[in-house]
Amino acid sequence: MRGASAAFSGRPADTPHPSPLGDTFSQGEKGKDLPMPLDPERALQAALYAALRGASELVPLLGDPPRVYDEPPPDPIYPFVTLGRAESKPFGGSSDGGEGAEHVLTLTCVSRFGGAEEAKALAGLVRARLHDAVLPLQDHRLVNLRVTYTDVFRAADWRFTYGLVRLRAVTEPTT
Repeated sequence: MRGASAAFSGRPADTPHPSPLGDTFSQGEKGKDLPMPLDPERALQAALYAALRGASELVPLLGDPPRVYDEPPPDPIYPFVTLGRAESKPFGGSSDGGEGAEHVLTLTCVSRFGGAEEAKALAGLVRARLHDAVLPLQDHRLVNLRVTYTDVFRAADWRFTYGLVRLRAVTEPTT
C-alpha cells in the first residue's frame, strides 16, 4: 500500500515518506517481489482508516476527505480523529485452525470548539460508523467490531475537548 502515508499522516501524497503499513512485499524467486501478508494490527488499522475516510457523514465536521490521522500534521485543522492506543493479544483458534487476535483500539476525536458539543457529535458519528461494521481486511477476516466505551472530556488547560471511542475487534487469518 505505497502512498498510504498521506492518508494516515496528513502529509501531501507527493511527499516521500515510508508507509505506516510498511512494505508488504518480500524478495521472491529470481528477485521478484512477492506480496507478504499483513499482520492483523496493520490490516485492521488500514480498514478503520478507509472506513472513516470514506464516511460521508463525517464530512460536515472533518472536511472532505475527513481528517483522520495516524499522526496529525504539526499545525492541524480542527477537529480531527487520530488512532491512539492499540493493544492486541491472541484469541482462541479460528475456524480454519489458525489463531485469531483480539484488539482493543482507542480513537481520539480532538476538538477546539468552545465546549463539548463538537467532540460529542464527532464521537457519536464515529461510534455509529464503526459499531458492528463489516470491514474488509487484507489477509484477515474481521469476526466482529464493537464500540465498548466512549468518553468526552476537557483537557486540563481547557483548550481542547477530547472524545475517546474505544473499540474491541476480533480478527482471524484467512489463510
